[in-house]
Amino acid sequence: MKMTKRTEIREMTLNDIEEAAHISIDTFEDYYVIASKMGKGNLERTFFPSIVNSPFSGAFAIFKDNEMYGYICYITDFKRYNQESSLRTLILNLIYTLSAVLKLRITIKDLYNVFMGLRWIKQQAVGISATVGPLAVSTEIKGTQEGGMGAWLLMRAVFDQLSSQGIDKVWATVDTRNYASLKFGESMGFKEQSTIQLWGMTDIFRVKDLRE
Repeated sequence: MKMTKRTEIREMTLNDIEEAAHISIDTFEDYYVIASKMGKGNLERTFFPSIVNSPFSGAFAIFKDNEMYGYICYITDFKRYNQESSLRTLILNLIYTLSAVLKLRITIKDLYNVFMGLRWIKQQAVGISATVGPLAVSTEIKGTQEGGMGAWLLMRAVFDQLSSQGIDKVWATVDTRNYASLKFGESMGFKEQSTIQLWGMTDIFRVKDLRE
């Protein structure tokens, strides 16, 4: 999907993972467990390879002059993706989780929030298989008009991809501490369905009707 002579959006490949991981570590606040606290190695060897390789997920990346400055991930079937990726990445996930705990990057609070949050998500997502996120743009343009346009184009690319597969609804969660993501989701048409109070944080479950 070309936007200008110098800028394009395309499906992320394994060759793009290192750049995507770098953007994640630089961009996400340190309260994000997978996108930040678990470390770059986990992103490069577990998270992004699972997203790119699974038949139930994918990612788009946005480039300017062949340099990535943003990405977005999506899952078309949340339940089947988790079943399939868990089998492939179980050992690596355990290794990176244990390493992060030993290095004091993640705490019991983080593990509790991930477990309880996932259980809550499964309850809320009944009947809605597709999800979108994370979405990130590089720190150089984060908060600028260019960054906002890049995020909008990435989200629209996912909406188009899901719609082309006959999917009419998609969900996403947002941490209420992330004000920019709260407002961006609203601007993209996501509507609040539920909230959960976790340990020191609140998450919102939101749904976008792609037919609207």
